[in-house]
Amino acid sequence: MWKNAGSPRQGPLSDMKNRAKARFKGAMRFIRSNEDALRKESLAKKLLCKNDKAFWKEIKLMNNSNLSLPNVIDGVTGSHNIVNMWKSHYEDLFNCLNNNKDVNNICKNYLLTTDLGLSSCYMSRQLNEDSMLLCRRQAY
Repeated sequence: MWKNAGSPRQGPLSDMKNRAKARFKGAMRFIRSNEDALRKESLAKKLLCKNDKAFWKEIKLMNNSNLSLPNVIDGVTGSHNIVNMWKSHYEDLFNCLNNNKDVNNICKNYLLTTDLGLSSCYMSRQLNEDSMLLCRRQAY
């Protein structure tokens, strides 16, 4: 309507356009400042109304699974090579005792240097409580 009237800069049509624009900008500011609360309220309503399909659709949109993954991590390129790098990293991290021989030697040393209490074991490194419990289980 404002455009069809020649885009006037003054008068009632211009005032209507400016008020509509101000209401729109105010609504956008409100949404931006309350986005989390509005999203939580929307999810709660869908969950309470047992609208599972709409609930999970909104969750999927929030999670944004279309995020691109990095091409290079620590100088390693290619998805297969990156997966292998992380595999190796976590194997080294969580498998500090490489084989049963290592476990047996540590347990034997622990049992010789302690009276099966949860005291510290002084070897090349100090055992943590989980390692001591593993040794106690293997001893019996």
